[in-house]
Amino acid sequence: MKLTRININFGYNKRLNQKLNEKLDKSEQTASIKLIRTLNSSCNETESSINQLENPSQGGIDRNQEQINILLNYFIPAKATLCSLVDRFFPELSFGIRTIDELDREDTERGALYQSIPKQEADKLCYRWRESLFNILEKNIATKEALSTPNRLCVAGVEYDEEDGENQEVLTKFEPSSSSPKSLDDVVGLEKTIKKIKNYLIFPLENPQEAQKREEDYGIKVPNFSVFFGPPGCGKTMLAQAISAQTGCDMYMLDLSQVGSSYVNGTVINIRKAFDEVEKIAKHSDKPVILFMDEMDSLLSKREGSLSQCKEDDKVVNAILPLLSDTFDKNILVIGATNMYNSLDSALIRRIKFGAYIGLPSEEEIKKLLIKRLTSFKMGVTLAQNEKEIQQIAKSLTGYSPSNIVDMVSQTSEIACENQRELKKEDFDVVLKEGNWQKIDESEYLPENKAQKKVVKGFLENK
Repeated sequence: MKLTRININFGYNKRLNQKLNEKLDKSEQTASIKLIRTLNSSCNETESSINQLENPSQGGIDRNQEQINILLNYFIPAKATLCSLVDRFFPELSFGIRTIDELDREDTERGALYQSIPKQEADKLCYRWRESLFNILEKNIATKEALSTPNRLCVAGVEYDEEDGENQEVLTKFEPSSSSPKSLDDVVGLEKTIKKIKNYLIFPLENPQEAQKREEDYGIKVPNFSVFFGPPGCGKTMLAQAISAQTGCDMYMLDLSQVGSSYVNGTVINIRKAFDEVEKIAKHSDKPVILFMDEMDSLLSKREGSLSQCKEDDKVVNAILPLLSDTFDKNILVIGATNMYNSLDSALIRRIKFGAYIGLPSEEEIKKLLIKRLTSFKMGVTLAQNEKEIQQIAKSLTGYSPSNIVDMVSQTSEIACENQRELKKEDFDVVLKEGNWQKIDESEYLPENKAQKKVVKGFLENK
């Protein structure tokens, strides 16, 4: 395992701590707020004690190692729990993530210590601090499942060599095929949603100067994090592909259901690797790079409280939230897709700047889809031109996803091919009757506040 100095502080930041106290003073003094205040005070006092024990004038790490370890056994899970609570109640603070540029070294005891001793000794001291921290952390995870597993704050000083993990490739570049959409005009239906996508996503990508002026005049910002959600098979991935094709922006696919790791913190590391890789690509691109995160609900589901912090999924949520905050400033546009919107963590939902519900097609939209598919090959044209029969077929297919409908057309074509003739309406009747198709209950996929509405074509949150 390779240890690298990234942060010289474990997490204390005087300015950030002051902001937290201001938030706490203005908040209703509930049990949760009182707990945050108590934990914060206790963590600051504990870290101050650790700092003093590390000071060479007080004996340093070598002499005080046992006491430091005892304090760390308390400090690590307490700090992780504090960060989780603060990020839940005050997500705008990004309390759990501190980088070296954000630390107020001159205002901390550790900063004063580092300024008072030679750099070589300071580096050595920092390395020992990280080594001790990680050893205790690994011991806690291995022996006490109930302890809160720390988020990025606790592992900020740890990097893995390739042999320490599975080194799996989790990011793939989208390469259009002949069947991929060339633009949003290739998408059947979803007119209202597509109009919003063109206005809030396509327009700023194609007209950055005009988008800048629109933000100055009206305060309409470019949404750096968008999410398409709804039942499976309704075209969420296809929409992202269409956006990439129409704007000429390269798109990289990150399937969150495939990035899991059996190693401790391995999933978090895979996620961060993917974001780092896209960031490097975006630095050398003259257009924004699209990062498409599929199957979001597989790893970014709701956190259930401190006892669930030992789950890998919870660590992923903690790690990914700050990565989303400044993506557009790094020339990255993140688009996510999920079937289960209601299962997403609330902190993640608050960061969605643009969301679009991609639901089941209406009868008229099914009709358009059928005509488009049938006219793409010779033996389907005659049926596509039969207005009455197409309308009847479309009516019988309401409640099915576009993906299922496309599969039905393919199976109908196989029946016609076997009989060496054109497609008939009766072929659809056979496929529908004999196939293992199931209609979708759309209410299961609507956001909780939209569940009573029969038709939801999109929504916009511009924060």
